[in-house]
Amino acid sequence: MTCIVKDLNQMKLNPVDERYVLCGWYEVEAGAERVYVRGKDMRDCVTQLVEADADFGHTDAELEGGYITADYDVSKEAIHMALEISIKTNRIRGFM
Repeated sequence: MTCIVKDLNQMKLNPVDERYVLCGWYEVEAGAERVYVRGKDMRDCVTQLVEADADFGHTDAELEGGYITADYDVSKEAIHMALEISIKTNRIRGFM
């Protein structure tokens, strides 16, 4: 189950299978898009973002992540991971 929360009022306690939290912002054409994503780990969260927006990972971003609470700067790692996921996805789809 994917869970990209754009309105923090929709936020609920993390279930066991969604303990990792990734939040922050990344640039889109209209400005900065705020994100709050829950998943099993950082790769799961980044995969959700790449699937929701193929441009994620190709623009500037400031992201924090961690288990239960997002308290570490993971911008560099998340962007690198997003690019890896994008390349892999494009190869599977035959775009590369």
